[in-house]
Amino acid sequence: MNVRRAIGAAIGVLAALASCSDPPPPPPVDAGPPVVCCPPSPAPECCMQLGGEQVEGVCPDLSCDIPDPATPGWKITTDSHGCARWSVPAGPFACGAPPVTPIEAAPPCAPVSVASYAPSPLVPPHAPANACTANELATFFGACVDDATSAACTAFQTSDSACSACLLSQQTDASWGAVVVGLGKTKINIAGCIALVQGDASAKSCAQHASDELGCEAYACDGVCPVTADAGEQSYEACIEEATIGDCHPYAAAECDTADAGLDACNPRPLDAQSFAKLAAIFCGGS
Repeated sequence: MNVRRAIGAAIGVLAALASCSDPPPPPPVDAGPPVVCCPPSPAPECCMQLGGEQVEGVCPDLSCDIPDPATPGWKITTDSHGCARWSVPAGPFACGAPPVTPIEAAPPCAPVSVASYAPSPLVPPHAPANACTANELATFFGACVDDATSAACTAFQTSDSACSACLLSQQTDASWGAVVVGLGKTKINIAGCIALVQGDASAKSCAQHASDELGCEAYACDGVCPVTADAGEQSYEACIEEATIGDCHPYAAAECDTADAGLDACNPRPLDAQSFAKLAAIFCGGS
């Protein structure tokens, strides 16, 4: 028995020495911060939490511009991060901020797949110029920002041609001003504003990241959401929100925070005459 015990002890020592000579296990792979999901509302209702992944550590605001909760087609799905999320059916908008007032429906629209979307290089902004007065910026906002084809906007372009040429551009132009017109929509050139303020339009710039996100949202919604229809703007904004927290989320997560970067003037939300004037002044003066 003593011999057996001695042999067993020797084997144990050899096993311990062998284990000590093994290379240490590789360090765990950094998978990044864990995904945190926003719990969806338990049932469809006016002003509800759609669910999905948190954006920058917080859950999105309640969604109110949505179809009637009784509309068929509501269902819980799982997004690409494994988070439960309501799939919103197409239908007339019937909710909104209280008090709820039904509005005339726009043609229903939802984001299309962005699987084929590829970000484009940032379109450079117009060189800044002192071309507008404060009064001209206010007049332009009322005449052109909602509809650049209106009679009022046409009159402004005739009477204030220098200011108009600085502010207004077409989507096909080689450089863009504060407002870009394309596919019947007018859009504020947030990415161009960022490029002017930071003096950086490189491939890794804050401006390029903003352009990537805005381009993804446009790819998802511009072709399916006409804003010229009744309630079209609400329908379009709902589509953009759906795209931002859905397939376009990776681009939204990569975008720099305009407040943290000291770019408040480049984020005109809510869009009104005052916030537009701050952004437009970076392009064309008049502040």
